[in-house]
Amino acid sequence: MLALRDLGGKYHRYLHQDEFGPIRAERMAALRLLLDQLALLLSRLNGLPEHLCLLLSNQLAANPNPLSGCDTDNFEAHRNDEEAVQLVGEVAVDVRRQLPASASRAPELMDELCGTAERTVQLLCALDTTTASAVAIDAELPRLEIEGGTGSDLIGFSVVCARIERLRRRAELTLARLVRQKGPERSESLRWLVWQLCDLYNHETGQPVTSSAMADYFYTATPQSPAGRFVLAAVKALQPPEAWVPEPATGSRTGGRACSARMYLSGGCILPCGTTLPIIPTADRGAADGSGPSNFVK
Repeated sequence: MLALRDLGGKYHRYLHQDEFGPIRAERMAALRLLLDQLALLLSRLNGLPEHLCLLLSNQLAANPNPLSGCDTDNFEAHRNDEEAVQLVGEVAVDVRRQLPASASRAPELMDELCGTAERTVQLLCALDTTTASAVAIDAELPRLEIEGGTGSDLIGFSVVCARIERLRRRAELTLARLVRQKGPERSESLRWLVWQLCDLYNHETGQPVTSSAMADYFYTATPQSPAGRFVLAAVKALQPPEAWVPEPATGSRTGGRACSARMYLSGGCILPCGTTLPIIPTADRGAADGSGPSNFVK
């Protein structure tokens, strides 16, 4: 019950994001601003003279937790890529303090780099949770293209530049996907809830999650397996009260997805027709162990 209550709280928060979050045009505008800022940051980094690059690299190497070129998963990769932006601003301040008073252009370059990095961090923090998650989860994760190799004196600088370039590329891919997307906005909250409930069922029972609407060779339009009935009952129970759902004219900018969810659930569907989710435990997704996505919740 505690797990279900926890899922319900998160689901309501994500549903609120679906209902009142930014529309697609606003998400695209935010990504374009971020892309321009990332491009400016990379331009400032690539335009630095070699002796400043070396100072930055040495300062990055002196960090208690220096960034490496390895990541365990998409989440860690995205977190480290964002951290690279923040580190640039911090080490630029440190290098600025070390420069002699007689230095001509170098202090100005460090000030510009620090300001650009700080502005980039602000734009990253300003992304709504749906867009930030799309960049971190849905976008392809390219390899880090680190120049110079691990033995280079500029390895710290090269890793940071490679991470920022990858972050820029993933934001670019997310924007391209939004540009191609047509029709109404997809409700992520209901999909997320179904995934979590499937994982919960598998974890608590040890049984694979399957669902079929067939009973005695007849189609019933409602899940008949124990897992399917559990997921449908839980999703219905975790829907917010009627009073929670506003009229579209009073603030909802997505056409009332909470109302749409009730419409699907009233017919016994867990998700809109045509939507399928592979029922694989989170830890095993993508594993080629013979238990691939042969069963689906529909």
